[in-house]
Amino acid sequence: MVLAPTNVTTGTLINGSHIHEYHDDGSVVICYAPRLITSNGLLFGDNPLNFSLPLLILQITIVVVITRLLYIIIKPLRQPRFIAEVIGGLILGPSVLGRIPKYYEYVFPQRTISNFRTLAHIGIVFFMFLEGLEMDVGSVKRSGKQAWAVASSGMLLPIIIELIVFLAFGKNIQRRNNDVAYLIFLAVSLSITSFSVLARILSHLKMLNGDTGHLAMSAALITDAFAWILLAIAVSLTDRDGNMMSIIPAIDVITSGITLLVAIYFTVSPAARWVMRRTPEGEPVNQKYLIFAIVAMFSSAILSEFIGMHAVFGAFVVGLAIPDGILATTLIEKLEDFVTGLLLPLYFASNGKNINLTSIKTPGISGFLTVVITLSTLARTGVSMLVSTSFYGFSANQGLLLGIFMNTKGILEMVVLRIGLDKNVLDTESYSLMVLMSVILTALVSPLSSLVARTRQNFINYKRRMLQRLRQDSELRVLACFYDSRDVSSFVNLLSVSHPTKISPILVCAVHLMELTSRESAILIVQDRHRLDDDRLNRGSSENRGNFKKTHGQSHQILSALYNYEQSEAGTSVFPLTVVSPYSTMHEDIIRVAEDKHTALIILPFHKQKAVDGGMEVVNERIQNVNQNILANPPCSVAIFVDKHLGVTGSLGDWMGKYNVVVIFIGGKDDREALAYGSRIGMNEGNDLNILHLIETGTPPMASPSQSTPKGSTSLLSTSDQNNVAGMTEKEIERSLDEAAINDIRGRYMGNSSVVYTAEYVKNGEEMMEVLRSKIGIFDLCVVGIGKEVGSKLMTGLTDWNEYPELGPLGDVLVSSDFASTVSVLVIQQYKGDDSSLPRMQSLSA
Repeated sequence: MVLAPTNVTTGTLINGSHIHEYHDDGSVVICYAPRLITSNGLLFGDNPLNFSLPLLILQITIVVVITRLLYIIIKPLRQPRFIAEVIGGLILGPSVLGRIPKYYEYVFPQRTISNFRTLAHIGIVFFMFLEGLEMDVGSVKRSGKQAWAVASSGMLLPIIIELIVFLAFGKNIQRRNNDVAYLIFLAVSLSITSFSVLARILSHLKMLNGDTGHLAMSAALITDAFAWILLAIAVSLTDRDGNMMSIIPAIDVITSGITLLVAIYFTVSPAARWVMRRTPEGEPVNQKYLIFAIVAMFSSAILSEFIGMHAVFGAFVVGLAIPDGILATTLIEKLEDFVTGLLLPLYFASNGKNINLTSIKTPGISGFLTVVITLSTLARTGVSMLVSTSFYGFSANQGLLLGIFMNTKGILEMVVLRIGLDKNVLDTESYSLMVLMSVILTALVSPLSSLVARTRQNFINYKRRMLQRLRQDSELRVLACFYDSRDVSSFVNLLSVSHPTKISPILVCAVHLMELTSRESAILIVQDRHRLDDDRLNRGSSENRGNFKKTHGQSHQILSALYNYEQSEAGTSVFPLTVVSPYSTMHEDIIRVAEDKHTALIILPFHKQKAVDGGMEVVNERIQNVNQNILANPPCSVAIFVDKHLGVTGSLGDWMGKYNVVVIFIGGKDDREALAYGSRIGMNEGNDLNILHLIETGTPPMASPSQSTPKGSTSLLSTSDQNNVAGMTEKEIERSLDEAAINDIRGRYMGNSSVVYTAEYVKNGEEMMEVLRSKIGIFDLCVVGIGKEVGSKLMTGLTDWNEYPELGPLGDVLVSSDFASTVSVLVIQQYKGDDSSLPRMQSLSA
């Protein structure tokens, strides 16, 4: 039985299905038969669009297709998917498609809105649960003073501006709702910087690994955390009519919310840790535990509604209570694609029905919001720039970039605005204008930051891009790349050979490289070694992203090994990172990190590793492409490490062993760089360093160290050579540089029995190979230059069978299966900047 309201002005009967729409004084009352879920089909006279299930499927399909098409269009512009989703909702709303006659009647009829919005809100509940899983409260506590200063100023200044503008022009704003509630929701919206959207933008722009990007991310994490607190307060202070509640009910809501948060923390967190302890390493989480986690999320969401808060609070808090680790990682992997790809667009489509651009016509409201948002944006940009440049040594350009990044908006702001609209705090005009301004601001972040970044020099200026530029008593900055924990053993022993001391320290930027398989952009995670002890029991080592199944275990192993070595060696500092990106662009992320950290040497693992049978097996062929791409556009000197011995015979605890190292020197820039690396090795009295100088027969003999360059000289050329450089050919200059480099290291270690220089005269490449076969087998490590540009006859014929071009002619031979040797090989390419070929180069001691 259907009871129609009184004073009915309109009534409709659709297809005899007892679906009635009554319009009474502008309101709508809908009555329908509950059995209209599935239809019998057109062949039996049913219109499927009159039934809930086929119509809902059609609506979902339309939303997803439009959203994906928009993202495909804007993706080349380096815009985040958030922009496509909001624009998609706008298109599906009354501003665009809603203007088409009969559009709402057939596609989004009023009787289906409740079902559609319910499904959409389930999507945002799930998404906020994922946001909680990915947020680390500990990171907020540990954020440095820089991040706190930028975040706090960026949150407070917009609120102050909002109040000043309102006090000055509030009388001209004609509104029906409560002003205090209106200002509270506006303040929350203005103070937000979206952490997740900013991460995507920075990744697309390849700025995530820089100091500016890292500071922006840390500050955004703080603002996101406090935005939740402000939103909780705003919700608790307003009722469903948009009015401020009295103090007693507001306190009851806040107290209930705090009680719920504490209860969740002391129940969900211990349960999650118990699940992680019961899950063996490398094994998947039991399915029943995943179901329990989702049930806990829904239960908390229901309790949030009971106490007067939105369901997203309960879902977010449960996600926040689950510590990083295998449980959080698995939940994200299982849910993220479905939630972000299907359910989240429905939420934006649901919001789009309330975005009506034609409603933006009241001068008072639109003018007030435009002024407040514009001034807040400019002030936030300015104060971020001022704080970072005045107190923390950032350049004006970096400060401006930081200010632009801090104006990134995202999904959390959409949730805030939607709650404000549902509570009648915001009217349609305010809601539409604020959503539009948020989209415009976020869309401008990427192009503006790219424009500002292009005004900087394309290459970060620092002089120490090669080993020959370094004093031996200065810090050596090395960027070491790892794909899995097997690479660490080799590198730790190589690091030990390199002789880090307090006088000659080594800063290792340890980058764990992981493939990005199904996400839109690269992610860079700054590992926190201070969490190591706690992580062994209950947490992962990455700060926030749990998207990748192996991140927790492998990054933890790599971080543990490097941290243990750092503790045992006073001259070593480790700065760990995890980069997750496609192999096709991985070299770009490595180059950016190297530039940002001012490294002098990048050490890359070879794409093959030693097999059980003694041969070399391919680990991943795409690693070879990464290495070749870096060598083609190097930011500094680059080395490829082919491990055959160091990481096999050594152990992570045996770092003080004696190593027998040989540097093969033929001549050229790369060989001089290899010699500079060997010079550091020679400083370790526990190593035996052998310099094997291969000289083409007929070459004039070199002058002795005492006749050429004195020990501790400041130039690689003798004074007479420097005066005659203008009259020398390039070949003569290179020979003079080679002689000076050899004599410099001979003079430096004269009388040191651990450093031996041997000159071998050979006629051709074949004879050179015979010499190497007879001598090289006794060594643990062989250091050579790539030497592609060396025009020596000794290289003739070596390139004909070059299997690994990235190793150069000599390195390829030493690694090949035809060359029976267990010696590990470090192949070095000197940075080929404009200043690397200058004759008046700094010496090894300069």
